[in-house]
Amino acid sequence: MFVQLEEAELKRGRNKLINKYAKCPLLILDEWLINSMNEQEIEFIFELVERRYQNKSTIFCTQFKIESWHTRLGGGVHADVIKD
Repeated sequence: MFVQLEEAELKRGRNKLINKYAKCPLLILDEWLINSMNEQEIEFIFELVERRYQNKSTIFCTQFKIESWHTRLGGGVHADVIKD
């Protein structure tokens, strides 16, 4: 997904990519937080989760406890929303 995000940013198609994933009935994010994310990726996930909230299902598959997500997401408001 993040490779597609980089390509979309180059083509100014970020919203199109978010819309694509926002429409999926079930989105599974495997290996969640296995790699650190940059600010652009965190903002993308934030906006995606916000659009899917109470409309679509999202599954986060990870080896990390949810308590460590806030730190791994860089703290702040975006981390709070994604974690919730």
